[in-house]
Parts: sequence; structure tokens; C-alpha cells
Amino acid sequence: MRAMIRWLKKHKWHLLKAVLAAATLGYLIYFVEVDQLVATARGASWGWILAALALLPVNLLLEGLVWHLLARNVVPGLPWRRSLGALMSGFALGLVTPMRAGELAGRAFYVRHPDKWELAAVVFVQRLFDMAVFVDVGLVALYVFMAGNGLWSEPGWLAVAAYGTGAGLTVTAGLLFPKVSHGLLMRVVRREKTRAHVAFLGALRTRQTARYLLIALARYLVNAVQFVMLVLAFAPVADTETVA
Repeated sequence: MRAMIRWLKKHKWHLLKAVLAAATLGYLIYFVEVDQLVATARGASWGWILAALALLPVNLLLEGLVWHLLARNVVPGLPWRRSLGALMSGFALGLVTPMRAGELAGRAFYVRHPDKWELAAVVFVQRLFDMAVFVDVGLVALYVFMAGNGLWSEPGWLAVAAYGTGAGLTVTAGLLFPKVSHGLLMRVVRREKTRAHVAFLGALRTRQTARYLLIALARYLVNAVQFVMLVLAFAPVADTETVA
């Protein structure tokens, strides 16, 4: 019994990863309609699907790069292999938790670091980079749409544009000037333990965060290209169902 307990303690993280993988697979098997999936795959254009899959490593590399560079501010010398493993672990746990909340825990517990909350904060900050890019690019698309359809005189559309612009500028400026953001947080947060979790923000520089934003933008563009490819791949199936 003692030998078993020692073995479990030694391999607990490997067991956790196996459980997460099994949970993800079970989730997919339970919710996916296999017959419908097979029928859809038969009518799809596999050339576009393979092209989208070929870009998947690029997508993962770019996301992993931002996470790796940010995490190294907290865990100096963090190996790329462990960063990538944490990324995959976060994907597995995020898939089976509401609003992908488990992604924070999945990455934090994969990396050897005493302050798991600090690592979770790093994941949250990385998500802010993604959100800033989503909002900013979306705003450009919104402005083009409004200009092309004569919607600048519509109060509802103007309100949406104003709200989006304010949100986009706030998040983007907060990321580009991390020292200012850190100072504002220190004025709001009084608990010392919580302050310690976000202390890494004070060590970031605008040059660093601008680079992170550019990498996040590159990933967004790759993601958009993949989405278009998949739409083209399944367009024949959608046309057939519409006719039927």
C-alpha cells in the first residue's frame, strides 16, 4: 500500500493529464453525432480541410509563443517544451469546463512554480492580448460595414461603434503601457498576496507588449484564414442541405 501511495505521489501529474485527456475524449464522444459527422465529411472538400489543418501548427506555435514569452517573465528559463505541454494541458481542461475556465488551472498546474495563481494571471493577461486584437480588428470591419451601408446616422450603430472603440482603446492601451496598468492595479488592490500575483506586470516594457500584440495579430490572421478555408470546405454540403 505504501509503495502504491509513493507511486501515485510521484506520477500524480501524469495521472492528471491522462484523466484530462480521457475526459476530453468522453466529452466529444458523448456530444458529437457520429453519423452526421461522417455524412458531412463525405460531402466536404478535403483539399480545403487539409490546407486548414496544415496551418494548425502555425496557429499553435504563435499562441504558444505569446504564452511562452509571458510565462518566462514569471518563470525564468522556462523550457519551450514545458510551455507547449502547459498549453495543450490548458486546452484539454478548458474544453470540458464552462467558458474555458479550466484553461487557467490546466496551464498553471503543468508548470513547476510555487505560485499557481501568478501563472493563472499570466494566462489571463495573454487572453487580454487576444481580446485586444479581436476587438480592434472587429472595429475596423465594423467601420467598413457601416461606411458601406450608410449607417453612420443610425444611433444604435453609433452606440455600438462608440462602445467598441472605448473598449478596444482601453484594453490595447492597458497592454501597451503595462507599468501604468500595474500602478492602477496597485491603487485598487490592497491585499498583498493578490498584489504579488500580478507583480510581473510592473516588470514588462512597452516594447515587449507591442511584440506580443503583433504575434497575437499574426495568429488572428492565421485563424481567420483557417476559418475561411473550412467555410469553403463545407460550402458544398451546406448548399446541398439548403436545396434539400
